[in-house]
Amino acid sequence: MPSENEKNLLFAVIRDWDAVRFAQMIFRASQVLDDLYDQDHEVPKEKIVKTFWEVLVEIPSNPFYLRNIATLTPLLQGMMLDWIDSCTLERSGSEHEQNVAFVLRDSVSALAIHCAYLVNGYDWMVDVSPDIRRLIFNESVEEYRKELDR
Repeated sequence: MPSENEKNLLFAVIRDWDAVRFAQMIFRASQVLDDLYDQDHEVPKEKIVKTFWEVLVEIPSNPFYLRNIATLTPLLQGMMLDWIDSCTLERSGSEHEQNVAFVLRDSVSALAIHCAYLVNGYDWMVDVSPDIRRLIFNESVEEYRKELDR
């Protein structure tokens, strides 16, 4: 994520461009962090620099983030801890712990779902949350396990 089509789908469920831009920057940063940590994909220097720019400059000045910082920050903290724990658990060798790690990686979708809630309320969030999870959580547990075996 995100292709132009995915960006438009994300807007369809969140309905606020500032919220979509915020979510996309978080998604990109999480992917770059994961690629750097796992060292399973080469990350071009330009992409690293752009990611740092977005995290240090763009996100802190994003209007949606500024309006909702009080509820987004704890969600981001939880998302980071889920990622840290998933990295630990996926390397344990235990099939159960790897399954837990796979589930923890879905916490990034909780951010997009929370964005939909902040913009459009509870009823909208409940309506679109399955679509958001389908959009973001597009890897099967089998595909995930194959990646771990590499």
